[in-house]
Amino acid sequence: MIQGARILVSAFILTLPSAVLAQEARKPTLTVSAGIGAKPEYEGADTYEPLPLLAFDHENRFIEVRSRGLGIEADFVPALTFQAGPLARYRGGRDDDVDNSAVAALSEVGESIELGAYIGGGAPLQRLGINDPGIVAGRLSFAHDVNEGHDGFLVEGSLSFIRPVTDDLKAIVSLSTSYASGRYMDAFFDVSAADSVASGLAPFSANAGFKDVGITGVIRYAFTDNWSAAFIGNYTRLVGDAADSSIVKQAGSPNQFFFRNIN
Repeated sequence: MIQGARILVSAFILTLPSAVLAQEARKPTLTVSAGIGAKPEYEGADTYEPLPLLAFDHENRFIEVRSRGLGIEADFVPALTFQAGPLARYRGGRDDDVDNSAVAALSEVGESIELGAYIGGGAPLQRLGINDPGIVAGRLSFAHDVNEGHDGFLVEGSLSFIRPVTDDLKAIVSLSTSYASGRYMDAFFDVSAADSVASGLAPFSANAGFKDVGITGVIRYAFTDNWSAAFIGNYTRLVGDAADSSIVKQAGSPNQFFFRNIN
């Protein structure tokens, strides 16, 4: 079952301002990425499934449009160190087609279409008075379901450090966190009395709050000006009510891993 929110952008580097990474003025470009990865079967699962990946990024003097996970976003700010714009994305629900029989017996969660916006930007550390060739970048986004799936919202933030190792090799480390509304938490982490009887899981009522923290590492190597490859690894730890839910404590794991190989 595809969980859109926790799928990293198939080329994680594109989640950062591409103009910042290049450190040059925008010019018309089109980047297409493909690869394969692995992710938890559903949020809080301890089983994994393969995930094929396809992404694109197009930019010109006026706008940048790119895929991000199972969604798309646009950057309407023609600046090297700042970006902002709308986003739209798909989030899969959860049904009885999962490996864990207890979770399969729970009430289903419908598919969601989330609409929202984001802001982000980055700057060379040397511009901040730090003698290092690296770049620091941040991002904050808001997205709300409009398809009556989870019917809630998420606020997600990240802080990233990008450093060239050689002319062709770049390393990225990113810290992230997510805040989920009460309706989102109800949909994915509540266990009602009826669900408890059907599944054997303990009843649980989840409240709004921070639901996870994570760290992502990226290694990107450019073979030529037009061809590169990246390996992406992410560890996300569910926290708060997300971690305390019996869906996670009894039938899953708060430790969530994601792996991607991108070309």
